[in-house]
Amino acid sequence: MNHSLLKSCKACGNQISRYSPFCRMCGHPQGSTFIIWLLVLFLILVLASYTAFMIYCACHVETLETHELSQQNLLMYSDLMDVFIAQLKNVA
Repeated sequence: MNHSLLKSCKACGNQISRYSPFCRMCGHPQGSTFIIWLLVLFLILVLASYTAFMIYCACHVETLETHELSQQNLLMYSDLMDVFIAQLKNVA
């Protein structure tokens, strides 16, 4: 094998392929830690977004409850309109 295609393992120092994701002797991962840090950053952002959403919902409970009440009122009005239309059809 060509020496330009080999590199030393970061943990044990054995010669391994430059394209190997881990050392076959010790099992140490050879990849970049950049991807791991991106994953950690993504998870932190997801947790922060979830926490912010939960805090927002806790602070606006009254608004959400009045919104649910207005939806119930709309359903009640639509039922009344259906009854009214049915009575108009019976008259005509």
